[in-house]
Amino acid sequence: MNKPIPTRLFHSVTRVASCAAGLKVSSALRRSVSAMLVAACFMGFAIFANAVTVKVDSTKTWLGFNNVIGTNGWSSYQFGSPWALPDLRATFYPTNVPTGWPLRTSGVLQVNTNTYAPGTGAPPDTNYWNYSDGTANKLIEANLYVDAGTNYGGDTVTFQGTVLSNTIPMNTIGGLPTVSPARWQVVAFIKEFSAPGVLTGITETTNLSAGAFSINRAIPAGYIAQYGFKTFGPNTGPGSPDALTGLGVQVEDSDPAIFAQPTGVLTNLGSAFNLSVKAFGATTLSYQWQKNGTNLANGGTISGATSTNLVISSAVVADTGSYRCVVTDTAGTAVSTAVTVTIFDILITDQPDDLRLPVGSTAEFTVGATSANPITYQWRSIIGGVTNVIAGATNATLTLTNVQTTASGTYYVTITAGANSVTADAILRVRTPADWVNFLENPGFEDDPAGLNESPWVRFGEEVFPLTPDIGAFVDSSDVYYGQDPVNVYAGTYVSFTTFNGTWSGIYQDVPTTPGTTFSADMWFYHAGGSGGDPMPGPWLPATNECYLEIQFRNNLDQCIHQYISSLMDYTTQSNVWFQLAATNAGAYSVPNTPPTNNTPYLVAPEGTVSVRFQVTLHNISGSSLQGSLYYDNARLMLKLPVTLKVSQSGGNTLVSWETLGATSYQVQYKNSLSDVTWTNLEVVAGTGSTVTRSYSSAGTGRLYRVLTL
Repeated sequence: MNKPIPTRLFHSVTRVASCAAGLKVSSALRRSVSAMLVAACFMGFAIFANAVTVKVDSTKTWLGFNNVIGTNGWSSYQFGSPWALPDLRATFYPTNVPTGWPLRTSGVLQVNTNTYAPGTGAPPDTNYWNYSDGTANKLIEANLYVDAGTNYGGDTVTFQGTVLSNTIPMNTIGGLPTVSPARWQVVAFIKEFSAPGVLTGITETTNLSAGAFSINRAIPAGYIAQYGFKTFGPNTGPGSPDALTGLGVQVEDSDPAIFAQPTGVLTNLGSAFNLSVKAFGATTLSYQWQKNGTNLANGGTISGATSTNLVISSAVVADTGSYRCVVTDTAGTAVSTAVTVTIFDILITDQPDDLRLPVGSTAEFTVGATSANPITYQWRSIIGGVTNVIAGATNATLTLTNVQTTASGTYYVTITAGANSVTADAILRVRTPADWVNFLENPGFEDDPAGLNESPWVRFGEEVFPLTPDIGAFVDSSDVYYGQDPVNVYAGTYVSFTTFNGTWSGIYQDVPTTPGTTFSADMWFYHAGGSGGDPMPGPWLPATNECYLEIQFRNNLDQCIHQYISSLMDYTTQSNVWFQLAATNAGAYSVPNTPPTNNTPYLVAPEGTVSVRFQVTLHNISGSSLQGSLYYDNARLMLKLPVTLKVSQSGGNTLVSWETLGATSYQVQYKNSLSDVTWTNLEVVAGTGSTVTRSYSSAGTGRLYRVLTL
């Protein structure tokens, strides 16, 4: 064997060991195989205490694996890799899960056709997979199996079942399958591994035919067991007579069968946790949760002790232990995997809050925790992927002064009490004055052009278009997925878009806020209409789709308590041009029990608000899924703060000063008397994020000044 065997693929090693009988191999390989056989012989003296019978149970996790070998046999092994069951041409029927029992009635494994061009029967690579006439240039060993891990270590495993039919042409001579005419070997097997990738033996049947089969193998303690079926023979063309043949086996699902096991829990004192299990059976199932082998009963902090979902409402250290669920019906009993629950003797009473601050601010993170043991703290930061211990930060509160944009990152504290430690973290985002006033992150979609991490933008109802893995995310002017005309990007390099799918589609971002906070909100939109786009459906459907910018103020139950929207866009909206929409229309649009208010450019968070949601909504009210798309760019959720003026005299001039927000404009006005009806505009001043001072001639008279936020 001249080619190296990939050690990361344990089936590759499987093939080396199984070729020890009947094949000519190198002396080094013979010595390796002999050593394994000697080891297996010595293991024959081990005592195997339990007998385990496994069957073709569709509730188990069945895996697929293909090994590719040259037509001259295992000496020209090519490679092996995991395969999905559909690609393996393996399935259980019926494929949908019925409400009755059993879950499946039969399993089928067919010969491999997947190296041919899909739907054509033509080989895609005649230099590797097939000869120019289409005949096989490779042998395929397709494995359909269950990996039991070390669960059967120390047991004697019997794999038995019933073959319903086998129409695959059999090779009855032994040795390699004959390639032309095509012939295969089809067997059931049990394999053992001393470690992942290290095969120490295999037991298999002769070629399977209709009727019962049974094989057994003693698995040494700590070893890995696998069982299942394999076909070994040439690849064949789709639609050929051989491709229509297959092995059918009777499914014998365990009753009851657990198909979703509980998972372990690692949590803190006082936290709630739950363990769940899912099972099927022919008759009504009963459940009993156990801790350390003792039945649990409802009461106190425990509920669901005899249901599929065990809940501990407030964990204490004594809840630490091993948990499992016993599932019973009239046919028998199944026991779930035992999982470990660990409760740390530390209760976090107050999590540190995420902060979003302008440059130069003071950032303060505080955590609250209690324990029966003395508590120590250590704060760290993760900035640019690098973790740093913050010297001297060993208290419950971390204070950072005069923060700059380079301080943006994750800050977390390790809380230690006795032998236990837990962590709590928060995010610090430091923004320039111009960026800080827009409360949205990545508002122009420039920070994540690959769309790998859209957070905190959240998408809903979007269609995953087959031509790209990232449709509905960030695109540039090369986007022609919805026509032949490229999108005219509004600003920067990237825009975002959403297409109709389901009743609602769109994108949103939630921003923490407090009652009384005032915003304005707008965004630029592009309706890709005409022959080169994907326009919104019009009146030819039962109703008309519509799109709008939506601002929701939400409470601590994550419910919308007030809403503003922009004007609606539909098929009549001007297409192929960028236009700006602002959310100024107040009321109860699609939000029940919300009193209307006057339309206004300023959006004030009502009482009870904990967050504001900036959302683009595409409403598919006509059942026209996958019709119509919308591009958008430069989202703005602008903070608006009241202006406090400071006025002073300098010579013959009046000095007017006020704190400004970045990316915000201000209109300065005056009038000479309180009795004047109108104000006179002086100038528009651009905000900088700091104090601005403007000087105006007093003109020998008193004046009244005011500044409006635009």
